[in-house]
Amino acid sequence: MKQSKPIKIKILQKGKAVIAQEKIAYIKIQSPDIILLMVDMTTKYCEVSYIIDNITLSIDLTERSFETFEKKYSKTDKQGMMIKSTEITFPELTKEGFEVFQATISKYTLRVTMYKKPKEG
Repeated sequence: MKQSKPIKIKILQKGKAVIAQEKIAYIKIQSPDIILLMVDMTTKYCEVSYIIDNITLSIDLTERSFETFEKKYSKTDKQGMMIKSTEITFPELTKEGFEVFQATISKYTLRVTMYKKPKEG
């Protein structure tokens, strides 16, 4: 991935979905009201299961992700693992009034679109 401006990620809960360069996202496209972020993942084929309060992403493993664990762990270990979601947020951007509009993950890349919430009043 071609790197551009880095943004710090705050990991609220560390789960089995692992971010490659921990605590760093990169702005790929930016306008005054919209930002597209890219995050490299170590764990393949994860999914964004939900967005909390428009600022926090919950990332989970998929059935396809477990193929990685089958190669690394025995079936007993895999079944015994407590599977938690990885929860992340982008405090630098949320302080500026940005919220998550959508997020998707391809094989190794999390793409997050954020928009600036209109000021009330």
